[in-house]
Amino acid sequence: ADWAGRRVVFLSSVGITFLFGLLGAFAPTFELFVASRFIVGMGIGGNLAVDFALFMEFVPLHMRQQVMMMLTMWGVGGVAIIAIAAWALIESAGWRWYIGVLAVPSLVLLVMRLGMPESPSLLYESGRVEEALESIKLIAKKNHFELPEGFSLKPKEDARDEFEGLQGTAVVMKSLELKVRRSLVPLSPENFFTTVKFAIAWFSLSFAYGGFTLWLPSLLTDKGIVGSDIYTTYLIMVLGEIPSVCLSTFLVYKGVQKRYIFCAYMLGCAGSMGLTALVTNEYLIRVVLAISYFFMVSSWACLYVLTPEAYPATCRGTASGVLRIAGSIANSIKGKVGAKLLAGGMYVPLWTYGAVFLVGMLVAPLLPDYTNKRVVERVDQSNEDEEDIQL
Repeated sequence: ADWAGRRVVFLSSVGITFLFGLLGAFAPTFELFVASRFIVGMGIGGNLAVDFALFMEFVPLHMRQQVMMMLTMWGVGGVAIIAIAAWALIESAGWRWYIGVLAVPSLVLLVMRLGMPESPSLLYESGRVEEALESIKLIAKKNHFELPEGFSLKPKEDARDEFEGLQGTAVVMKSLELKVRRSLVPLSPENFFTTVKFAIAWFSLSFAYGGFTLWLPSLLTDKGIVGSDIYTTYLIMVLGEIPSVCLSTFLVYKGVQKRYIFCAYMLGCAGSMGLTALVTNEYLIRVVLAISYFFMVSSWACLYVLTPEAYPATCRGTASGVLRIAGSIANSIKGKVGAKLLAGGMYVPLWTYGAVFLVGMLVAPLLPDYTNKRVVERVDQSNEDEEDIQL
């Protein structure tokens, strides 16, 4: 994304998700179905790694924190659609219709985001000043913001120095070298420990949340919740996520740092694992599961917003992708580890996931939190005065 452009990668990943999501509904064999879902997973992984980094630049700074947190509400809506579609289609029309219908939102998203401009910060830092200016103008127009008369951007001094005296192939090679250097920024000495801390947080949340979700059907069956009641239970769980996102957004609006909100919610996740293990009543378990997802959804919201903010604009996409890999590693092992844990007893996985949530809680206060603090770009105006435009 930091090489080819975040807009291109985002739209491509959404297109892949839609195409192979739809093809999965027509898969003639189980192997082809698994292959299609694997590619869908690649598309979603690329999408999530880029979207928050790209979206944050299109929101005015004074409301960026709240909007980024509220963005998670669309994920809650997506889970609700999954539960409703499963309840309405799987038993009556079959799983193929279910898979096909779930591909449609990706097509809607693709069409809606076709007019999205490229990241102005990425363009500017890449030396593409005129393109960055056009992107800023489009963003200002969509936000109903009038730029100062004669607004322009100064060419980056370091960018001009880098390319001074170069021609032809040398310019291409120098551009490639700069892209490689930007891609390695998340692993540079000044960012290495930040990346390690975020990797631990991503791994902890991905493993515990993913493992819990994978283990959940076994719990529901053990509690006597089967058939269409499962979909009703999932819908109840989603309802617990709505006040969670609203509360976390309110706390950010009031100035509470997201790392501390993340820490509190991870502690809540750990506590809800123990509560789930202790409850035996079929109806109370639904309430407890709603509480569990109350804490989990805002944990994800905080982590998704904290991650791109911690890195320079030119490598946010790369950093988000690298940290998504840490989460993907956790997701790839959760099945085998969960099976071994389940062999030790029905509730052994729960206590394990609770402990992993606690690991994430311990690292949370150590994460950088740049609430309302962003890099500013220097600009020229016709009257030769300088003004800071925050991107």
